[in-house]
Amino acid sequence: MTEDVPEDEAKTYDDRFLCFIDILGFSAYVMQHAENAKSVISNVKKIHQTSKDKITNIHGGELELSVFSDSIIISTAACSHAEDNMSRLCDLAWSVNSICIALLRAGFLTRGALVRGDLLHRDGTVLGPALVRAYQLETQSAIFPRIIVQKPARVLLEASGTRWVIPAGDGPYFIHTLKDFEERAKASHTIGWAKFSTSEPFRYIRACRDIIAQILEDSRENHKHYSYNKWFAKYFDRYVTRFGPANEAGWISPIVESDELT
Repeated sequence: MTEDVPEDEAKTYDDRFLCFIDILGFSAYVMQHAENAKSVISNVKKIHQTSKDKITNIHGGELELSVFSDSIIISTAACSHAEDNMSRLCDLAWSVNSICIALLRAGFLTRGALVRGDLLHRDGTVLGPALVRAYQLETQSAIFPRIIVQKPARVLLEASGTRWVIPAGDGPYFIHTLKDFEERAKASHTIGWAKFSTSEPFRYIRACRDIIAQILEDSRENHKHYSYNKWFAKYFDRYVTRFGPANEAGWISPIVESDELT
């Protein structure tokens, strides 16, 4: 992945936004559940195709997807026009978010990086400096289950008016994967608990909360994995659990108790 590329191949690079996603724990899962793993990846590809079709129908954008081992690479072309760039990048963020949530529902957390740079991504081939940079950020800087965003892309996402990225306490900005969950939790106060408690959004929130709690519990005997998973559990508690109707008996409880020793 880090080898030099011949000069004639470098001429084929495009300016693209790229997101590199690592499906955490997926390699070990494949070794034990090969057929189920195929189903997970098949679902990811279906979600990507749905995103791609929707984006193409709306304004002719394009998305490329490659999957290998426990990694997903998704990219879209950048351009010289700021508004078009913003639109394309938001499409990419939306698609990345959809894939990460689908993987969460399947029991997997994700970690990665979103960058802009030179990349060849077509006809099943993906290579270039942008891929190397995204891989480096994922392995060296992301640390926790989150998709961190390099500054050139982050500035555009912030300017879009949609809360795609939020800052982490340890420095980097990352894709707000739970953005829709947060909005639903806040909306529960307007909708009313009687109606919201029987809605599909609430069932979805509760199911994901239980999945995260189980992922955390299953990693208790691995200190490194537990600390990573606990970060995501706290992220869920901060942006979803605390914004819901806490006074209602049926609302979800925090995954991590506030007084838990860390």
